Amino acid sequence: MFSCFFQKMLGKKADFFLVLIILLFGFIICRDAFNSGFLVGWDSIGHYLKAKFLINELIPKGRIDGWFPFWHFGFQLFQFYSPAFYLFVAFIHFVTFGILGLNLSFKLAVVLSFSLVAVSLYILMRTFHYSREGAFFAAFSSFFVGFWAGSGITALFQIGLIPNTFGLMVLLFSIALIHKAFETHSRAFTVSAGLTL
Repeated sequence: MFSCFFQKMLGKKADFFLVLIILLFGFIICRDAFNSGFLVGWDSIGHYLKAKFLINELIPKGRIDGWFPFWHFGFQLFQFYSPAFYLFVAFIHFVTFGILGLNLSFKLAVVLSFSLVAVSLYILMRTFHYSREGAFFAAFSSFFVGFWAGSGITALFQIGLIPNTFGLMVLLFSIALIHKAFETHSRAFTVSAGLTL
């Protein structure tokens, strides 16, 4: 019934509409992240400093990695974490021409990462031919499921496992692309899946 209602009301746009609902709910859950100040997770400030160093020091020199001297007597910036999340922050910062400011760009990247985990789960389930109801329920439920040492709202905003959440979103989306590539034998899906890995 749920699927029929959306199919009749929106036709092929039903999936798009449900994805927008999921994104909106993710932003509603995380609305306090946009309060003034920094995010309060244990590791959040460290991730913010890495993004700031990347944007202010490395990218202007044409680099995306380098020695980070401001923490633990210095270390290679992306020795333990992929630069993907930090490049996402830089992308948001540069696309908005710095109008949002670095802190708000960082917060937006965090909230988008959290919300896009649910969206990528919805896409993954639809790729495996689950119904709209099942995919929507799973995606919606994913906002309330998590583990403090992995992903979810507690891991993100208490512990500060921000790159982990971003990585989970990319992983789910990659699996969907890989499945679609095998299913359709499409070169475009194969290349896209390879790029996400």
